[in-house]
Amino acid sequence: MFIISNQIYPKLSIIVGVVFVLNAAAMIFTVRKNIEKRKMANSSTDAVTAVTVDNMIAFDTVKYFAKEKFEQKKLWNLLGKWYHYQMEYVKTFRYIDVLNGGLLNIGMLLMIGVALFDYINGTVGIGDFVLASAFATLFFPSLKTLVYRFRELAKHQEDLKRYLKILDEKLLVKDEPKEESMNKWKEVIKTKVGIEYRDITFGYTKDSKLFDNLDLTIKPGETVAFVSKSGVGKTTMTKLLMRFYDVQKGKILINNINIKNISKEALRNNISIVPQEAIMFNDTIGYNIAYGKEGATFEEIKNAAKAANLWDFIESLPKGLDTIVGERGIKLSGGQKQRLAIARVFIEDAPIIVFDEATSSLDSESEKLIQEAFWKATKEKTTIIIAHRLSTIQKVDRIIVFQDGKIVEQGSHEELSQKGFGIYKYLLDLQSIGEIGN
Repeated sequence: MFIISNQIYPKLSIIVGVVFVLNAAAMIFTVRKNIEKRKMANSSTDAVTAVTVDNMIAFDTVKYFAKEKFEQKKLWNLLGKWYHYQMEYVKTFRYIDVLNGGLLNIGMLLMIGVALFDYINGTVGIGDFVLASAFATLFFPSLKTLVYRFRELAKHQEDLKRYLKILDEKLLVKDEPKEESMNKWKEVIKTKVGIEYRDITFGYTKDSKLFDNLDLTIKPGETVAFVSKSGVGKTTMTKLLMRFYDVQKGKILINNINIKNISKEALRNNISIVPQEAIMFNDTIGYNIAYGKEGATFEEIKNAAKAANLWDFIESLPKGLDTIVGERGIKLSGGQKQRLAIARVFIEDAPIIVFDEATSSLDSESEKLIQEAFWKATKEKTTIIIAHRLSTIQKVDRIIVFQDGKIVEQGSHEELSQKGFGIYKYLLDLQSIGEIGN
């Protein structure tokens, strides 16, 4: 259409060209401003969301320290910034409306005005005037629509960039199962399984090493406890087993199968864990127990709850298994959440159990119930206990003591406690005399 108009009425092409260039320059400027303000608006929204979520999760801490007014003031300050950046962002749309829309309207009026002037002076005929008017009323509204389409793209461009940035993150723990290993895995998990940490080296950063050439073998069906001072790597050992991280050197084997050669799903489906802080879904007790086994029946849920010493409590509730536990299980006590986590272990019935001991902050009665349920769950299973309270691990087959990324002691409770020296004996004596709570 532009080429045709240039042949018939060259003045039209000059006006269109000038308006188009000016509009393109204005669009680049306004769209860049729009994206810049969108980034700032998104950052302010993230800040408000972060504080809101923090306060919802840690609301009891806020109340403990009577910091309601402090948190309100902090949130209001952030909301003030959020409002400012949102209004700055909205203003950029008005810039587009005024600057780009104004240029297009001026171009359309200018084209019709020039054609009318030429028609009055007899330079062009009525046909050329109609052509100019038709071209102006068709081209400029279409160009205006195109500008607004770019405006909409700019509106969402920054949001999409933030979401798509997740796809650029490198996958550190790759899932590359081997068919031969997967076939063997299906057979070995039907029996008792042994775990071997063979010459492993690992650190959370390149400059530090938590473990250096560490070797450890856990026999099939054996119950072992990891003991050390805080921050030595007890929990890291279990995270490496579940492939939350991969070792930098060496290998971890389950019945002589390298865990890197089986899928993460197959691996984790056969490891049950009772974490230090059992987090619950904001759903029913039955749902949270059955989470350990897809399609679990009522009888299976009931039997798991009984085995975990939880059924009497459930029966005392008006809605029983249909009772909602609340956000993160807030309606349950610490002991009840731990027993529910153990019920998941029973219902999942995995050959490996990891117990990141969570009894240190519980009363004696709750601890006793949890201990009873736990020892039932570990029968015939290969079990790892991360021990904080040493009185809870005296029945294990073997105690592993870590220091400086190495195993410095191992043996039964009787063997290690009868030593005249050693880390385990030192920690045991501290707890016995009450310097560290029992």
